[in-house]
Amino acid sequence: MVPIRRLDEDDWRLLRDVRLRALLDAPEAFASAHADEAAMTAAQWTARLRGGAWFVAWPEGAAEPCGLVGALPDGREWFAVAMWVAPGRRGSGLAGELIAAVVRGARRAGTSVVALQVNEHNSRARRLYEKLGFRPTGQIETLPREDGYTRERMSLALAHRAD
Repeated sequence: MVPIRRLDEDDWRLLRDVRLRALLDAPEAFASAHADEAAMTAAQWTARLRGGAWFVAWPEGAAEPCGLVGALPDGREWFAVAMWVAPGRRGSGLAGELIAAVVRGARRAGTSVVALQVNEHNSRARRLYEKLGFRPTGQIETLPREDGYTRERMSLALAHRAD
């Protein structure tokens, strides 16, 4: 199991570095472009941290994190965003651990639902989310990109219990 920790405002450089790695590694997986986020200021990265809960997976002794996920609160819902696992860690269960960190945080915050969007062509991610209890909502969004990027919303209703 890889240690996962929640970032705080002082971690804006870490968030920036991991997020930019993710955008370079898998640009097709995200709605944002590397160039746009590389141009963000320290204040913008700090605001991003303030606006949500951000988690990194960082193996002991490793030079850098190997996973990232954010969660944006919206009323009684947390919306998981920016999910990324480094290529060498894919298939290891780390994505599930990152989502579990979001779910724990959402429960502690008294949230009723965790939602996310999954790329229509990413069947591996869809299977993982379904295994974790997420269900398709039927809401589909096509982003204004040349490749016609389409993603579907999935949600998980939270049963409140002590962790």
